[in-house]
Formats: sequence, structure tokens, C-alpha cells
Amino acid sequence: MNNLLHQQFTEHLSLTHDNSEAEAITSLVFENVFKSRDKKLWRQPDLLQKYFAQLQHYFYRLSSNEPLQHILGKVFFLNCTIKVNKNVLIPRPETEELTAIAIKRINKKNNIKLIDVCSGSGCIAIAIAKKFTPSQIYGLEKSEQALEVAQQNATINQVKINWILDDIFKFDSDQQFDYIISNPPYVKESEKANIEHHVLQFEPHVALFVSDDRPLIFYEQIKKLADKNLNKQGVIFLEVNTELAEAVKNIFHPIYTTEILNDMFGKPRFVIAQL
Repeated sequence: MNNLLHQQFTEHLSLTHDNSEAEAITSLVFENVFKSRDKKLWRQPDLLQKYFAQLQHYFYRLSSNEPLQHILGKVFFLNCTIKVNKNVLIPRPETEELTAIAIKRINKKNNIKLIDVCSGSGCIAIAIAKKFTPSQIYGLEKSEQALEVAQQNATINQVKINWILDDIFKFDSDQQFDYIISNPPYVKESEKANIEHHVLQFEPHVALFVSDDRPLIFYEQIKKLADKNLNKQGVIFLEVNTELAEAVKNIFHPIYTTEILNDMFGKPRFVIAQL
């Protein structure tokens, strides 16, 4: 068992994942269970016996298509540890890119005032709050369950976020912000057939999907918020459906200076708009 268990788990996962991904997932599980990256420890008979039941349980859950991030209970997002569960989206690399773009473009060292719309796990707001301290960072989220996770994440990462439990379509405030950032729902209902099964089964649909009739509804509402609550020279950072990037840009143009940026895969994923 001491030499073959890691290999056996990898081979089992290879039935549903490509080989490199299966190897990476297996190693992450072993690293998490053993609390070490030392592969020599992973082969010690006494430790394998100690953790065997836990390893079996993890791989049983993986075999049921449950996301690894849910099994481990966390992801790493920029310089943050973010707790995730069924109530929040698992942060994607593109969202990490959006946050990195915002951090790079924010032209102050601290004391910024920013609102993260549709905050979910709070990963965006928290990463920005850790970078710009002190600042006034707000997170707007309508799901009470998601906001509970976001609050826990703020505590884990030792940052102060002003959380707002409200719906973007009802939210009304006299506050003025230097920056607005959002990764709102943008996957059209008709695109569900292209979404991985584990996403449909384990992640909140309300945070993913919009109707085909009004796929831009969140961006239209964010513009209304910006028109009222964004300071002069303020900037909006948005993650978008790659098929709708130009349409999102046109919501803000020409009142705002707008641009579309590609993600790491060369797809038009981000819209930046500035007053």
C-alpha cells in the first residue's frame, strides 16, 4: 500500500480526468491530508494507515464529481485563502485576473473606496482590501448564505469589509465610490448544455445564469449604480461573457471611456469603463 496508493488513486481519477490533472488532484489531496508536500511522508506505512479512511472518503467524493475545492473546503486566490462551499461560486482564474487588473490599475496606495457587486465568497473584495490598507471596501451580496461565507473569509484573511446584504436591483445608496468591480451572473440559460456537470450539480445557479431574453441585465444595473454613485474619474472593472463583451462595452460607451481586455486564453473577458 505504501508505494501504490498514490498511483492507484491517480489511475482511478484518470478515468474521468486527463492524466496531468489526475496527478495534480491526487497530490493536492495527499498534501492536504498529510499537511505536507513531502512525498516520503505519503509513503510511511503508519501515516498511511492513520489517514487511509480519510483518503478513501476524499476520493469517493471526487468519484461523485464533487469539486476538489469543496472537498478541501478552500482555494487560494491571489494572496488569500478563501473558504468555499455549495453556497458560493468557486473562484475562477479569470476572476483572479480581473482582480489583478484592478489592483494594478488602482492609482492610489490606500484610502480607496470600492464596492464589489455580487460579491459571493468575497474573494475580490478581500484580495483588494489586503492590498490597499487602510481603505473602505464594500461587498454587496443578496444571498444570506453566501454573505455568511464572505464574512468568514474576511475574518480568515484579517481584513475589514463593509458587507451589504441587498439585491443590486433594489440597492440604493448615497455613498460615492472610486471604483466598482463585479463578476456578476453572465452565463445564458441556453449555454447550460456546455457547462460541466460538476458545476451544475454543486455550484449555485443563481450566481451563474441569466435569461437569454436579458443577458445584460446585471451590467445595465451596474451602470445605473455607477451613474449615481461613481466619483468623477472613477473606474468600473467587469468580468463578462466572452460572446457579449462588445455589448457590455456599448452599455457604458460613449459616456464612459471603455476598453475590452482578453483573458489568459485570449478571449475577450473583461470590460473596463472610466468616467
